Amino acid sequence: MSKTRESITGFVGPMFAKKTLLMLDEVTGAEAVGRYAVVFKPDIDNRYGKNIVRSRAGGRHRAIPIPVDDPDAIYGILSRRRLPTDLVAFDEIQFNDPKVVGVVLDIAQSGIPVVYCGLIRDYRGNAFSTMEKLLPLTTKLVTAEAKCMFPLNGTKKLCGADAVMTQRLFRGQPDSYNSPTVVIEEKKGTPDYTYQARCLEHWQVADLPQHHQINFHR
Repeated sequence: MSKTRESITGFVGPMFAKKTLLMLDEVTGAEAVGRYAVVFKPDIDNRYGKNIVRSRAGGRHRAIPIPVDDPDAIYGILSRRRLPTDLVAFDEIQFNDPKVVGVVLDIAQSGIPVVYCGLIRDYRGNAFSTMEKLLPLTTKLVTAEAKCMFPLNGTKKLCGADAVMTQRLFRGQPDSYNSPTVVIEEKKGTPDYTYQARCLEHWQVADLPQHHQINFHR
């Protein structure tokens, strides 16, 4: 008898929206009732250590790093497990090659629920290709909220409006549109690249291509 396809749950939003914390809540909730969870993370994300997933808002869990360009490695990792696999979780899934979407679908179709968290858009406002393919297959999608971190009038007071965009700063200024798509924020010293959550009004990208301007009568 074939197994029933299980759910794919996604937590998305800009940076600082507690997406990882929400994903970890699903993992710890499953483990609290005796289920076995496996957490994967992209191998390029070493902000908190090679084998750790951690949320800025608290919470951490041991994770298995996977090569971002070879998500098929997940099949071997799961097949070699001696313990059951009752839940599979993915942190920062947008960094993985789009082939990871097929892996996620195979896991869910085998009867194991999947939960993931990630950014829909990069700092330019463009969709990550992996997310474009994954979102239509997601059976439960939660958009996590953040607040705009833009400093008002040079003071410590922040905008605080609902933030939907991720702002990348290079040495404190909006980064160029022509910079690499993926830059992992360093956690030590004074990093060149930093990130904030921003509302649409305060989100900025240097050298953003200009499209035709249309003047509407209002």
